[in-house]
Amino acid sequence: MKKKLSVIIPLSVIAIAFIFVIFYNRNEDFGLSNDAINAEKQLSAEETIRLYFYYSNRKDDSVSNILDDSLVYDDLPLSSVSLVEDINLIHLEELLTENSPNELGVYEIKTFQVKFNCSFFIASGRESEDTVDIGFVLVKQESDSPWTIISIGNG
Repeated sequence: MKKKLSVIIPLSVIAIAFIFVIFYNRNEDFGLSNDAINAEKQLSAEETIRLYFYYSNRKDDSVSNILDDSLVYDDLPLSSVSLVEDINLIHLEELLTENSPNELGVYEIKTFQVKFNCSFFIASGRESEDTVDIGFVLVKQESDSPWTIISIGNG
């Protein structure tokens, strides 16, 4: 009986820790307010990128609502994040804003550079050789329309 307990207790602790980490990772808000997460307000371009990470971390199909129709989510970074992986958004910086008129003929264009880590269980909040550094381009068709991600990548 003692031998069974010596095996059951450590396995139980490991299972509970595993479940806790998954629950913790899926509840990361990426700096978004509840209003932004619940789409109860007009999001800024930065909040739209944070929402992309929020949805990707949860494997939430709502991510398609903030992506341009030409983007296929399955081909984008973070589309293959599994249940046991964690995403840590390290840095998000606006690089450029282009107001109308611009080459796309939209109200406004914003370009961001984003750094993040994606790792098994818990992703580091520090930059490392595994840190992904990637660009995001968002457009706002009209002054009162929502921001849409039209490009993710460094190309």
